Amino acid sequence: MTVPEIIDKLKEEFEIGILKVTEFRGDFWVQVNNEVHHDLMETLYRKYNFEFLSDIVGVDYPRRNERADVIYNLYSIKNNQRIFIKLQAGGEVKPRSVTDIWNGADWMEREVYDLLGVQFTNHPNLKRILMRDDFPGHPLRKDFTLTSDEVDFGVPIRTKPSGKGELGEKLE
Repeated sequence: MTVPEIIDKLKEEFEIGILKVTEFRGDFWVQVNNEVHHDLMETLYRKYNFEFLSDIVGVDYPRRNERADVIYNLYSIKNNQRIFIKLQAGGEVKPRSVTDIWNGADWMEREVYDLLGVQFTNHPNLKRILMRDDFPGHPLRKDFTLTSDEVDFGVPIRTKPSGKGELGEKLE
């Protein structure tokens, strides 16, 4: 079964939950709402052999109520097929964790939470993974102020070049 045929079957089963289907350079993207998100992901895993969750990424859109797109990159090793599932979240919408389907989603969801602030319900351990626990905000949001947290690397940082090379010769 091809990916377009799988998408047609998904449209039959989850008709109200599939918002948009696009194809770009041979890859298929399915935008879904939160109501069918988890069931659709489970169907892709169990029925259509998308056994490998390659990645979960987030994209920030600060002017929207649901400010993030959460994108799941699914791959079927058995059938050599790929599909992307996209969901708007980050405001009122809190997607259900897919860690019960793919164990590897644990760290990926924690990364999206840490860097973009998207909360996943039913996640077994949703806490920061890259930033320290008391870090203010989420650094991959477009409205995050880059100068909000000063970092001390423990070494002096030269802000202006000296005008001389390693051997003391003058640089032009």
